Amino acid sequence: MTKPSIALVEARFDIKIGSPTYQSRQVDIEAVLAAGGLPVLLPTAIPFVEVPALTAQFDGFYFTGGGDLDPLLFAEQSHERVYGVNPERDAFELALIREVVARDKLLLAVYRRMQTLNVACPLPFVQTNEMWATPIHCR
Repeated sequence: MTKPSIALVEARFDIKIGSPTYQSRQVDIEAVLAAGGLPVLLPTAIPFVEVPALTAQFDGFYFTGGGDLDPLLFAEQSHERVYGVNPERDAFELALIREVVARDKLLLAVYRRMQTLNVACPLPFVQTNEMWATPIHCR
């Protein structure tokens, strides 16, 4: 039996010495492996024109945590506690999420990526954590 291929987006990080690096957290990779999947890392430098073809190649997509989504993307001013805004990651993930939803592919979004999912596919406002137990379908 072939294991499902699960794409994880690698965010770009600038480092003090040398060229930037693209990274994913080990715990996210291990989670996919523990669930029986094969993690495949996608750097956010991939041109947007490639997103449809990429989406067709994978069985599922795991959008992991990280810094905050740029508040301007949902018509808000930046709060003093907003951190780690990454415009390259925001743009790539918004394009990818929209394509994943359009193709009805499996998608898991955690932490920061719930913000991204809500911008890509506007969802009803959730007022309590108890409501997250219900699967959300956006079309």
